[in-house]
Amino acid sequence: MSDLTGLKLTRNERILVVSLSYLFTAPVVYSYTRKLFGYLGALWQEARRQIREEDQLEERRRLRTERAQQHRPAGQQ
Repeated sequence: MSDLTGLKLTRNERILVVSLSYLFTAPVVYSYTRKLFGYLGALWQEARRQIREEDQLEERRRLRTERAQQHRPAGQQ
């Protein structure tokens, strides 16, 4: 926010100027914040999806290894 000290404003005028500046900047800040949180939410979901896929792949490999060991003759384990 710009510095208001050089202006000859009363306390009430300063409050009004600051309030109006927030009135005009708040929607912009809100919009960018929503976009940022939307982006972070999408990243979070993608990370969870990738972790879930890795866990499923690891589980399939573990089951495949267990099955292979069960089907081997006793002397080859």
